Amino acid sequence: MPRTVSRPENWAIICGMIRLELEFRITVNAVMDLKRKGLIDQIILATWRRSLVTYRELKGELLSLGIIILEVPGLEEGGYGQTFRQHRLLEEALKICPAGSAVLKLRTDKAVHRLSVFEEVMESGPKDLGKDESFKSICPFTARICTQAASVT
Repeated sequence: MPRTVSRPENWAIICGMIRLELEFRITVNAVMDLKRKGLIDQIILATWRRSLVTYRELKGELLSLGIIILEVPGLEEGGYGQTFRQHRLLEEALKICPAGSAVLKLRTDKAVHRLSVFEEVMESGPKDLGKDESFKSICPFTARICTQAASVT
């Protein structure tokens, strides 16, 4: 059950497998910049269990930055279709976010070129992004989620 906080928090969830370390680092650096500016309170990396084995040093770096790492059962561990497996990452990460949070959902790659739009929304609006129209309520989640693109195949 998600915890409730006195004021809504702004979280970033980076979902997926790290394909290119450089591209992932660019995404993390951009989100950390939003955190330094006070626009994001906390960051979660939701990825497949054992996918960080090849990135041991990177995992330590992420933890030292205060990024929460959530390792979900991997592709070989069952589930229906890639799309549903991606949703499983998001769903598990949302369980960590406090109820009422505004959540910026990102990919591990191909994310940075659109972050300026989110930064404009965050900087121009009040701290409570959960009331911004850019963040739509999606049932059954307790957070309001803003994503770059959503599709179901």
